[in-house]
Amino acid sequence: MTATPTPGPGAPDSELVYSSGGEVPLELWRGPVTLPSGLSYTGHALRVRAQHPGVVIYARHAGQVLLVRSWRPAVGRELWELPRGFGTSADAAAEARRELREETGLTASAARVAGSYVTDSTLLPGEVRVVVCDVDDLTAGDTDGEVLEARWVPAVELSRMVAAGELADAHSLAAVAVVGSEGLTR
Repeated sequence: MTATPTPGPGAPDSELVYSSGGEVPLELWRGPVTLPSGLSYTGHALRVRAQHPGVVIYARHAGQVLLVRSWRPAVGRELWELPRGFGTSADAAAEARRELREETGLTASAARVAGSYVTDSTLLPGEVRVVVCDVDDLTAGDTDGEVLEARWVPAVELSRMVAAGELADAHSLAAVAVVGSEGLTR
């Protein structure tokens, strides 16, 4: 007999531990989880109450890809990564353009969804869209201060950077895989 997995945190038998408002409202849930194998444990899940997917931006210019250096408190260090953000709009291309402008001051001349992936994590599950943007003008405007530094790297260097651990955050790795499956990083 195969057990049916229980839904876990956020289900009716779970407990809301923390809730925050703001632009991206979050909830932290704790609840019982039972896997098909019968294994049971207490799970925690951080849920974004917004209904829109997040975005990771693969910004291109003349054979190069834009990386940003950001402080990530969860790992206690700065990381080089692709620009990204929570979804506040159902239009992923428009959301990517907005995030790119806010974080780097750059404007995308074109943007399209290359694919998506699911953060299949019990901590922060959700859908993320990978948006490829073309940037023609490298004149940067004002930013929101979230990004510490931005730099352009040759697209052909991404594989080496991944192997060397220089590009290591899960969202960037997933986005590079999505874009690479289209042959765009060659």
